[in-house]
Amino acid sequence: MYGADLFIALDLGNVLSLVDEGVGAREFANMSGKQEWEAFDAVFAPARKVPIETGNQSIEDFSRECCERLGVQIPQDRFRTVYESVLTPNWAVFPLVERLMRSYRMGLCSNTSSVHWELERRRLPFARRLEPAIVSYQVGVMKPEPGIFAALARQAGVDAGRILFIDDRSENVEGAERAGLSALEFKSVAGLEADLKRLGVI
Repeated sequence: MYGADLFIALDLGNVLSLVDEGVGAREFANMSGKQEWEAFDAVFAPARKVPIETGNQSIEDFSRECCERLGVQIPQDRFRTVYESVLTPNWAVFPLVERLMRSYRMGLCSNTSSVHWELERRRLPFARRLEPAIVSYQVGVMKPEPGIFAALARQAGVDAGRILFIDDRSENVEGAERAGLSALEFKSVAGLEADLKRLGVI
């Protein structure tokens, strides 16, 4: 089904890196005296993150607004450290990624902020080989909107139909398919490997 001209694009959160926003919410709750759910809503609720993840808000402005909602003053560097702490590299998927990179061009397509991508770009050993890296804060549009997938195809220099996109969220998988890409929903490394074998990719 697929040949050597296949381009594989990976999501960041909960594919290459594990996300646990409860870690950050608990720390912000401890710092502010708020309930954990209140801290989560103040910082990590999806609507709160849209401006920073579409490049319309700086980390400085984001942290200031979050601190206002939390009712506490947190130094910028401390806020950033806690905000970064929600991500952990998904070491279990690394061998499969390295295996795929021996045969295919690979890129990234992620809804994320500059804070998180800069962090993982330093930590993930293969990050600089993910080319292009389409991140929402740079292109100004988020999955599952078609614009982000168009940017991926354009910058990868391939037809959408030659892209296999892997994401942990069903709505993003469906959005990619509507945009003409092939897509797989990531649930586990073993499951992804089985799907790739079924498709003849590995």
